Amino acid sequence: MLAGFALLASVKAGDLHCAWSMAIFTYGKGEVKGLIIVLVTQPNGLLARKAENRANAYMQPLQSKLAKQRMSMPAQTGNLHTTPSFRTSVQYAFAHPLSLLKDLRGRTIHYTAKVNVTVDAFGDKIKNASAIPGPEGRLAFHNRIQSSLSTMLSDADIRHAGGVNSYDRSCARVFRDVVNIPEDDVEGNKKLRDGAKPDLITYGTSVDRREPAGTGVDIGQHNTFIDVKTQGPSDEYISAARDNEPRAGVQSRQRKVSPKYLSTLRQADRDYNGTQPGEVGPAEARLDEFHRGLVSGPVVGPYGETSTDLDSILDTCATRIANKRGRYLDREPKILKQLALQELRRDMLLTIDRGWAALIMNAIPSMSPDRPGHRRRSEAQRNCAQHHFFRRRR
Repeated sequence: MLAGFALLASVKAGDLHCAWSMAIFTYGKGEVKGLIIVLVTQPNGLLARKAENRANAYMQPLQSKLAKQRMSMPAQTGNLHTTPSFRTSVQYAFAHPLSLLKDLRGRTIHYTAKVNVTVDAFGDKIKNASAIPGPEGRLAFHNRIQSSLSTMLSDADIRHAGGVNSYDRSCARVFRDVVNIPEDDVEGNKKLRDGAKPDLITYGTSVDRREPAGTGVDIGQHNTFIDVKTQGPSDEYISAARDNEPRAGVQSRQRKVSPKYLSTLRQADRDYNGTQPGEVGPAEARLDEFHRGLVSGPVVGPYGETSTDLDSILDTCATRIANKRGRYLDREPKILKQLALQELRRDMLLTIDRGWAALIMNAIPSMSPDRPGHRRRSEAQRNCAQHHFFRRRR
């Protein structure tokens, strides 16, 4: 039976008036078959971006089971939003202009001499800026994802390096003994660090593979590098999303992780180990020791969608957690696994939503229209109530 849902909205911006309509048609048991967005008049830049953001906010998380947990998530006592954080997360999830940035649109945030960001209605440029300083910047968001994965691996009794719950907090030394880069070669060390530095290393030779097997790099029965990526609504993301394929943006980013490791280590072998073209150098051989050179690259997208490698990690962790609980709970293994998987997905989704919201709120205090561009970061932090709130919660 055909069921339909239609929405007609009229939006006014400046001197232009644009009406758009959206229809979602379903067949049978609620399976979404089509999404039609019709622009009645030619919109200006803001309305065009709004239509594109809404299309991406609907289409990209469509096949992400983690992102779908947002609609059925109960209250969590251990991972709470503040009121601005919750409002920002909801508005961005539905591609609505952020009320937090209403009075700042079009103004420039000055961080350093090289980092200046002009605020847009949706906060996209703030999400794309990777060098914003502060306690809740892009690096802090990345580290939260890494720590969350480390906690899940620890709960599943999967031995790993990197992260807060590992036996070795850093994975930076995994290639140092096979690449002879001098300590004073700053550029060479930076290239190796940027191109081939895993966030986590799982030692999963005693871990069963997923059943049934799915997409994504399986960390079972292999020692595997994991390199976490956070992706904002960049031009690369939007270009990939124009194919109207769910998760196209994060999947496009994920596919580049393994080739980047291989090309970086091959070049390091040629530059510092004297390896000739066509030969396998010591750095490349070290990479082959871990899952035959296949690197897991879990990617977190701007709308809460995640790539298949992250789904694979959560699935493996849920299976092992369910086996542990099955020793003292009289429930079917499939039910225990689904309960564990829902719990892991909800925890990860809250971490993602809070991280993106905190990144935007962290950027706002550095707004300084009448002060020099080199405003001190410590002063910006003292004037940021959200900074002190998150310090208390950590």
